Amino acid sequence: MDTPPSPPPDVPARPWLRPLLLIGALAAVAVGLKLAGVEIDKESVVGWVHASGPWGLVVFVLLVVGTNVAQVPAWIFVVAAGTVWPLWQAWLVSYAACMVAATFTFEVFGRAGGQALRTMERPWVKKVLSTIDAHPIRGVALLRAAFMITPPITVALALAGVRRRDHLVGTAVGVLVPLTFILALADQLMD
Repeated sequence: MDTPPSPPPDVPARPWLRPLLLIGALAAVAVGLKLAGVEIDKESVVGWVHASGPWGLVVFVLLVVGTNVAQVPAWIFVVAAGTVWPLWQAWLVSYAACMVAATFTFEVFGRAGGQALRTMERPWVKKVLSTIDAHPIRGVALLRAAFMITPPITVALALAGVRRRDHLVGTAVGVLVPLTFILALADQLMD
């Protein structure tokens, strides 16, 4: 009696299980924080950074990284940075925090889900993946220019198996324009 072939040991049978469990756990933490009355908005971030005194910069970066993994978009923090620091410093701090957050989120979900998107048989998914494969740095940069450090984009890039270097370079280039635009707009609105 022949037994059916088993998948290779490095390919999980259900590639979506670990990323879904991770997202579920993060959603449970988010609900718990919401029930505890923790709000993540510009005013809260500014308050936490000011209350941290000389550690405000470190607290800011940790908030951006931690909440990005939990699927909170970075633009909230960029606007808050424009309130806390002078424009040039807010830009530098936000750029560094966004790069660390995107890299950390990419690593977490890449390790949790591997290349789960590569296992999908949908033609449109294959087409998108082939486009990214043809020009990965440009593809990442364009996605970042359009959506900045939006966690679902980072998760999708990680699950698509984009190389770390391509993700890092594409993010470093692509985030420049939206980051500058958001800070300039926030600066104009505060005047």
